[in-house]
Order: sequence, then C-alpha cells, then structure tokens
Amino acid sequence: MPNSNLEELWSGFLQLVNFKRVDLRGSQQLIRCPDFSGTPNLESLILNLCTRFSEIPSSIQHLTKLESLYLIGCQSLTSIPDCTGLKSLKQLILCFCSKLKGLPELPNNLERLSFNSCKSLVEIPSSFKYLNKVESLDLRNCKSLTSIPDLRGWKSLKYLGCWRCWKLKMLPEVPNNIERLHLIDNLIEELPPSFEDLNGLKYLYLNNSSTLKSLPSSICKLKSLETLCLFDCSKIDKLPDNIGTLESLRSIDVGGTAIREIPPSISCLKRLDSLNFSGCKGENAVGLILPPLLGLDNLRKLYLSDCGITELPDNLGCLTSLETLCLDRNSFQSIAGSIINLSKLRFLDISNCERIKVLPKLRYWTSISAVNCTSLEELSCHSFHNNSFDDETAVANFTNCFKLNRNSFNYFLEGTVLEMQGLATSIKEIYNQVYDGKSPPASICYPENDIPKWFSFRNTGSFINVKLPSHWFNYNFLCFALSVVVMTSDPDHQCDHQGDYDDKYSNINYEGVVKSKDEDQCCDRINVFRGSYSLFQVPYCGPGYVRSNHVIIGFGYRFFRELCDDEFFFRFYVEDENKSNIEHFKVVKCGVHLIFGLHLENPGDEQGIPRD
Repeated sequence: MPNSNLEELWSGFLQLVNFKRVDLRGSQQLIRCPDFSGTPNLESLILNLCTRFSEIPSSIQHLTKLESLYLIGCQSLTSIPDCTGLKSLKQLILCFCSKLKGLPELPNNLERLSFNSCKSLVEIPSSFKYLNKVESLDLRNCKSLTSIPDLRGWKSLKYLGCWRCWKLKMLPEVPNNIERLHLIDNLIEELPPSFEDLNGLKYLYLNNSSTLKSLPSSICKLKSLETLCLFDCSKIDKLPDNIGTLESLRSIDVGGTAIREIPPSISCLKRLDSLNFSGCKGENAVGLILPPLLGLDNLRKLYLSDCGITELPDNLGCLTSLETLCLDRNSFQSIAGSIINLSKLRFLDISNCERIKVLPKLRYWTSISAVNCTSLEELSCHSFHNNSFDDETAVANFTNCFKLNRNSFNYFLEGTVLEMQGLATSIKEIYNQVYDGKSPPASICYPENDIPKWFSFRNTGSFINVKLPSHWFNYNFLCFALSVVVMTSDPDHQCDHQGDYDDKYSNINYEGVVKSKDEDQCCDRINVFRGSYSLFQVPYCGPGYVRSNHVIIGFGYRFFRELCDDEFFFRFYVEDENKSNIEHFKVVKCGVHLIFGLHLENPGDEQGIPRD
C-alpha cells in the first residue's frame, strides 16, 4: 500500500504465513512497524520515504526468508536491531537515513549494501570484514564516517563507492579482485601501498580529491585498468613516466590537475579511446606541453580546453579515429593543415581561441563551435557538411566572430545548401525519411544584420506569411530553411549570479501554422534550438552571449506534406528556459526558403539557391 496514511500496518500478533511482500513506500504518517513474528515467509520489505518512521521492532529477526530491506529516506530512523537472524537477506538499502548513527550486526549472506547519504553514520562495525559475499558497497556522502574496516576478506566485492566522506583520512584495504573503485571528493593524501596488488581493478575514480598529492608509479602495475579519472585533483602535477605500460587503459581524465607535461609513453596506449587534459596549464599557467601524438590509433575524444597551448603539433592529423576535438580557450594562431585527415571528426570546438585567423580545410564535420573567435577571418571549408539524414544535430556556431570575411562566409553558406541538396540520391530515400517523420536539423549562427538574399521569403519583424508555388510538395522537396535576425538591446547583459551562464539559455522558437487540404489549421511548434531535434541555443548571458545582431539559419524542417496545401504562417519568438519572454533579446527579421534535392527525377521548379 504505497503512499498510504497508515500510522501502523496492524497492531498485536497476526498469523500471515502467505505474506511475502510489504510495500509502504511514501507512507509519511507511518510511525511503527507491526510485530513480524507471524509473517515468517516475508521476502521483501519496502519502507522508502516513511519520514516519521523511527524504529524497527526486534521481531524482524523472525524474517528468515527476507531477501531485501529498503529504508530509503527514513529520516527519523536512529537505529536498527541485530539482523544476524536474517539468513536470506541479500540487499540492505539504507540511503538518506540522515539520523542513523550506527549499523547493526548483519548476516554474512548479504550481496548489496548501500548507506548513501547516511550523514550521521560514524563507523562501520569491525565484524563487517566477515561479509564475504558482498558485491557492492555504497558509502557516498557519509560525511561523518571516520573509518572503514579492512575489506580484503570480501572476496566477492566488485564495487566500492566512497564519495565525500570528508572525515575519512585513510582509504580501506580492499580485495585484489575488485573491479570498480569510486573514491571521489575525499580528503585523502595518498593511496594505500596495497593498491598495486589490485590486479582485477578496471575503473579507478579519484576525482575532486583536492588533497591527493601524487599518483604512485606502482599504479602502473594495474594491468586490467581501463579508466583512470583524476579530474580536479589539483595537487597532482605529473603522471607516472611508465603510464604507457597500462595496456588495457581506454580513458584518462586528468582535467583540472597541475600537470604540465604529458609522458611520451602515452603513445603506447593503443586502446586509448578518450583523453582529457582540459585546464592543465602547470604552475603559473605556463601551458601544457604536448608530446608527439603518434600511436594513438583508437583515440576518439581529445579534450585540450584551456591548456594555455600556444602551438599545436603538426601531426594532429595522425589521430585518424578522432571524433571529438576540443581546443577551446587556448592561444594558438593556427591549426595544422593535417587536420584534413581526420575523416571521422564530428565535433570541433575552438571557442574563445582569440588569435586564430583561418579555419583550415576539413574533410567532413558534423558540428563546429567557434564562439568568440574574434580574430577569425577565413573559412577554408567550402561548406558545413552533414553527410546523411540521420538523427544527429549539426551546428556551426560563429557567435561574435566579427572579423569573418563576408565573401568567404557567403561561399560557405551556398556550399552548405548545395551539400544538403545533394544528400538524397533516390526518390525512395527522400520519401521514406520524410514520411517517417525524421528530421536532420542543421543550424548556423553568425554576426550579420540581414537574412541571406537567396531566401525566397523574407520579412521585417517576427512574422511571415508564405504563399508557396504550385506543386511545391513534389517528391524532390527536401526541407525548409528558416532564418531569423536576432537583436540584443543590452550587448553587455550580465547574469544575476556568477555561474548562471552555465545553464541559462535563450531559446529561439517558431510556430508554423499550415493550411491543410480539408481547410483545418494544424499547428507544429518546434523549439529551433532545443526541442525534439536540437539545433541551437543562445546563452542568456556570460562569455558566449550574443553581443550584436546575428543571423541564425536552421535547415531540415519538414511537414507531412500530404496533409498540407500551399499556405504557411510562421511566428518566431524568444524564450528563456522557464518559457518566459526575454525583453533584451528579440527577433527583428525572418525568412523561409524551400530546398529541393538535386539529381532526382522530375525536379521541381526551384533548385536551391538563386545566385546573386
């Protein structure tokens, strides 16, 4: 009976031999549990969020067939009686029991233990070392916990989560076959010497351990290690020289550390998939020194944001598996032309690289972010390329790139439309994709005051009526392109609170009203930047805030055309994340254009962009 108003399930003794499950979760009036001595076959007891419940009766010892006990969010619970009689108990979940100070004696058949956010819990009984069947122990946010007993006898333990245990000065000894250690945001200074014997360890998370002084070279004996995370361990200033011997390693995250130099042996990590050095500048922000990147044949993600890099290696293009490359907030002037070899690259971020002048030629890309590249003048790429009608969003963001050469950029825009026109090579592909309702949105943002001239329908303001040409819905119709000019009346708009720009956005939306063949009006509202298919967002404030008039073009909007006639009405508007209007940011011009596929049978009257 979840969410009941019961204060007590029953009083006195009741013989209920067929009772197997009690679920009283959310029963906030519940004060006490009944006498369980008459329910010997109970297998599951769930008392989650029974906030007034303060005591478990000693009769719980009679529940010899109980397999799971859930006491999540029992904020008034202060103690639990001896549970050694619960011979079948496999799961004990005591999360968010904020007044619980001690733990009971437990049976040795337990497999899962969770004490997440038991903030008053001070210690774990030494008898816990005999619980050799436990596979998972969760001690997250046990902020009063001072010690953890030796766990080397827990031969079944696969996971230990110990987050924000700020009074814990030493990490526990753990069995050498453990697979996951999540030791996050603790005040430890060093790792136990026995860690070098953890030959089964696959995942080691030490993020936000601000007092951890170093990573011992002995960690390179962990031959099964696949993930090493030291994010924001601000005192760590180097990786072991022989880190390249960790042959199973797939992910390294040392962002926010004091590391300045990457050991050359890292090139021996043939399985490495993700590498994050964001914010690594060394002492006095002298900048990260990059070694040759040869050998990282399987690297898909490389994060080098805010590393004080003044020069990128010439052989960047040797990372042929790279899909994500983040180089934002650095001081280099150019990117090596070898980047054209990155045929799998899907996202390139060079935002706030204020010295770069030319974006080199790329073979393909899905998205690029070049926000606040205030010296950027030329785009060597002929188009913004999205190579298929899939579910991915493609974005080219040139917000506040005020020096962009207009001729170069117009050529880029025209090439993008031609790319989209050439995507469909058969009537069948277009027919199936459109009628399945799939939409491959792509969007571009750049500083400018006017809608491009090749847009067939343009208007001043935030409204536009569109009278379409006859037979516009011919089967070579690909999609609509929509465009707006947005204007800010407050180019130096500030956030109300520091850090607000991390999660505050202005969303530019449209509402399209279509006159259908049966004379009804059907409305399709899609959030242009963060809707069913994400296309773009404009930061409400902060470093990426739009500081002048900008044009935004969205490609890929489609309707079920068999329902539609030839009249459309579009309204464009700006909202914040709370669906409220934004006074200092508005749409002042808008446009609509129909894009038709090339190389199809019986093409329509329009073929894409009229050339000026």
